[in-house]
Amino acid sequence: MSAATGVPGRVPAFAADFDGGGVAMEVVRTILNSAVPLVAALAVLCHLCWVGIRRSWERVSGLDRLRQSVRPMKERQRAETEALADMACRLEEARGRLTAAELRVSHLQRQIDTLDKEPPVFLHILGAPGGNRRGFKAEAKLDTVVAAAARAAGKPVNPAWRYGNRVVVHALDMASARREADHIFPQKGGYQVFFHAAVP
Repeated sequence: MSAATGVPGRVPAFAADFDGGGVAMEVVRTILNSAVPLVAALAVLCHLCWVGIRRSWERVSGLDRLRQSVRPMKERQRAETEALADMACRLEEARGRLTAAELRVSHLQRQIDTLDKEPPVFLHILGAPGGNRRGFKAEAKLDTVVAAAARAAGKPVNPAWRYGNRVVVHALDMASARREADHIFPQKGGYQVFFHAAVP
């Protein structure tokens, strides 16, 4: 119809309207072209954030479970450490007692060795202590001639009389002590008893 108007350089009205709609379409297309990638980028970013949060939560949950499973092991390790320390303390105490016992045994062994080198001494206790009784000490011997005669006659002689013999007589006084000693070790039998002072 532009040819029908016969006016050169004028665009018909419907053509101008058509070109305006095309510009609007271009604007919409441009907006869509720029907005779609932005929305997609936001969607991807949100998805990545969600994935990150979920994985972080899973890791935190896994770490918590790991801590829960490790806690009994830590408690057991602490208990075992305390038990080990207690055992070490008791071992040290036992070593101390063993050392003390070894020292006592060594001392006793020295005493035994000393006693082995010395002749034995036999102690005879007469009477019972208590009341007004006192202890009177004495030395007792068997005459060697009497002992030899007894052996020659075939009578047994106690080998203790070859060594020292001490006597403690519990009596009221010295006279009673002498009588008690003479009763057990009579002079007629070849015994000799020599008294010392009374035991306080």
